Amino acid sequence: MIRAGVRVGVGRYNEARPLYRSPHFGSVDNPTAERRTIHLGIDLFVEPGTAVKAPLEGVVHVLANNPAPQDYGALVILRHQTSDREEFFTLYGHLGQETLRGLKVGQRISGGQAFGRVGTSRENGGWPPHVHFQIILDLLNLGAAFPGVAYASERAVWTGLSPDPNLLLGIPKDRFPAEERQAQEALEKRRVLLGKNLSLSYERPLKIVRGWMQYLYDDTGRAYLDVYNNVPLVGHSHPRVVRAVREQVALINTNTRYLHDKVIRYAERLTEKLPEPLRVCFFVNSGSEANELALRLARAHTGREDVIVLEHAYHGHTNTLVDISPYKFNGPGGQGKKPWVHVAPLPDDYRGRYRRDDREAGARYAGHVREILERTRGKGRDVALFVAESLPSVGGQIVFPPGYLQEV
Repeated sequence: MIRAGVRVGVGRYNEARPLYRSPHFGSVDNPTAERRTIHLGIDLFVEPGTAVKAPLEGVVHVLANNPAPQDYGALVILRHQTSDREEFFTLYGHLGQETLRGLKVGQRISGGQAFGRVGTSRENGGWPPHVHFQIILDLLNLGAAFPGVAYASERAVWTGLSPDPNLLLGIPKDRFPAEERQAQEALEKRRVLLGKNLSLSYERPLKIVRGWMQYLYDDTGRAYLDVYNNVPLVGHSHPRVVRAVREQVALINTNTRYLHDKVIRYAERLTEKLPEPLRVCFFVNSGSEANELALRLARAHTGREDVIVLEHAYHGHTNTLVDISPYKFNGPGGQGKKPWVHVAPLPDDYRGRYRRDDREAGARYAGHVREILERTRGKGRDVALFVAESLPSVGGQIVFPPGYLQEV
């Protein structure tokens, strides 16, 4: 706020927030269970000790201290009445403790009257100093236990009971970020704007808005353990990776046509981990480019064309890589196997023809590759290369049986 030159920071209404981690927001034993994440008020971040004034005339209805971590601390609820004598309430959370000592239930508060002050982090539940302001149409006899954060599955109910506080605050709309599309609208736009080759997972697609280490978070703040993508091997938004990328992009982001020490150091560190004679790096931007280049190198070196791949393999989205990917050429819209492609059985020792109780499973699966080599040579052809993922993913996250790659 100081850097931005502003006096008041605003936390939005009906915003999904994955930051509520204490037990009264949901299970602490199951991090992917639904938690209360939908904010039912507006937060106004100001200096501690700032006066809090009533926007309307009202009566003190509830005074409470909710001292648990991430709770309200000192809390005041005022009761108001419309011109039609309809009651409603306004809630003020994270106040200083002295606020409670200066008020009593039933006390009348004038519109514009200062009745409390913003609390410090030591007394407001551990939050940065701010006031949580919320409109409540019906307290449901919950008093100080009325929620300020709701489950996303109950969003419509609780936002119906707690409408947008900006009805009273009057903060100009242009001070708020543009509202994000709901998942259904995003899905409809995607179907129009993105090619169908970009597949979308799940019957009810997830709208993922951020990742942190091994978790992905959707637009309701719910966490999902990511065991599908490759990134969790390092961690989504890993601080060291983020810092390195930020520092490099701020300095220079270009290609390898120029000399640069970091490119050399990167190649040195990579090749130090490789066995002889692998001592040369070809830097590319994607797995598809890497596999396409490997195919070109092998064909240029051997003068041959044929390729051996494994069942269910997927190696990339270029035309040639689709041709050597059974997952694609045998799937919907595929055009079948090319004559120069040979498919070996997937060495799956859990579901395959040779199981893990067979100590020779690796050698037996490799024997099928040998048979393909002999068969192609008998036809006057020969193989340029054998292509396999070290851990076949589309095939089912397979770990090869011991000795398989050595035998191949």
